[in-house]
This record gives sequence, C-alpha cells and structure tokens, in this order.
Amino acid sequence: MKYIGRWLVFIGAMLLVAFLYWYGQHQSFLKQQLLESINSVKSKVVLEEIPGPKNLSAQAVFLKDLTDDKIVYEQSSDLHFYPASLSKLMSALIILENYPDLEAEIKISQKAISIEGDAGNLKVGETFTVRDLLKMALIMSSNDAVYALAESIGINKFVGLMNQKAQELNLSNTGFFDPTGLDEKSNFSTAQDLANLAKYILKWHPLVSDITLQKSVKIYSLNTKAEHIIITTDELLEKIPNIVSF
Repeated sequence: MKYIGRWLVFIGAMLLVAFLYWYGQHQSFLKQQLLESINSVKSKVVLEEIPGPKNLSAQAVFLKDLTDDKIVYEQSSDLHFYPASLSKLMSALIILENYPDLEAEIKISQKAISIEGDAGNLKVGETFTVRDLLKMALIMSSNDAVYALAESIGINKFVGLMNQKAQELNLSNTGFFDPTGLDEKSNFSTAQDLANLAKYILKWHPLVSDITLQKSVKIYSLNTKAEHIIITTDELLEKIPNIVSF
C-alpha cells in the first residue's frame, strides 16, 4: 500500500508537469480563443441593447461614429429636403474661409434689414465686426446678419462660393440659392450631406461650435453703442451633457 501511494503521487506530479507544459505551449492560442469568444458575446450584446430607433418624427436621420467613420444608423439619409437655417453652417464656413480679418467692420444696409425675420433687432446704418455678425447668425439664426455678411462679399459671388465648397466636400446632393436658408429660395440638401458638412466644420473650424455653445451673448454696435441681446434658438443646449450642437 505504501508503494502504491508513492506511485500515485508520482503519477499525479507527472500529469501536473505535463499539463503545465501543454498549457505553456498553447497559452497564446487559448487566450486568442477566449478573446474571440468574448468579442462575439460583446457584439451580440451591443446589437441587442442598441436596436434601431423607433417612432422617429424626423423625416431623415444619419448617425455616424466619428472615431471610425462608420455609419451607426440612417433613415432616408439621401432624401432631399430644405435645410432651412442649417444653410447658415455653409454660410459661416464661407465667411471663415474668405474673411482673413474677423474684426473687419460691416455696415447694415436697408436690404439686409428687409430680409424676413428680425432676430438680433439690427438697425440700418449700424456697424458690427464680422465676428459679432457671425455670432448673431449662429446663435440666434439672424437672417439679417447672414445677409449683411454675404452682401459684403456680393450675394451672387457668396452663393457661388457656397456651391463651390459643397462640390469640394463631395456634397453631391446639396445646392444653395440663398445664404440665409429661407425655404422659398429652394436650398436643398440631405441628412448625410449635412452630417459630412458638420464633420468638416468640427475638424477645421472649431470656432463655429465654440459660438453655438453660447446660450446668450450681448453685442454692441460699433458706432451707436446700442446693445443687442442674442439668445440661442437651440433647445438642446444645456439639456444634453457634452452636446456639440449647431
């Protein structure tokens, strides 16, 4: 019995050594298999936890992960519609890429005041910096401010630059006829094109998002010193943490 016990201990030890040797030889393979199993489970969990949105009221949706440029969700993303005041994103882009001096002064004309809407409460003859008019356009969606900016370059030339930039950015389903975004002017775009425009602006012109993140700002005309209180039209601002909104 004593010798049998020793043999059992010896055999057990040899089996343990053999197992450790085998494990060492196959450790990397086992790790890889385990990782693949975990990733497979994770992917299934993600698909189950993030179903496609339901009961959306939006006509079109385009959601992209900017970290890897993968489309997360889309619905009628190539549908043509009026971009309305989102046209001002392209207008702001044209200003930033064609005005070397944002402190340059612009006088408000009668034509700018006659444009639909009175956001900003601008007056004929007032002067503002390009930067301040840009704030009015992006924070309060002031048509008067956008028109004044475009007018300083020339309306036709400005609209031409908008369409030229759309072509450069491969926004093939986008066209502009007006810098403000009034629907009757027939600007058109798609959710996918606007998302790609926003991506470009975030990368190359972060000043735009810096401006749109302001809830309100006071702006004074340079010549009359009149105060203009600009309040955001963005209802999501400060309601969703860390949102970057236009």
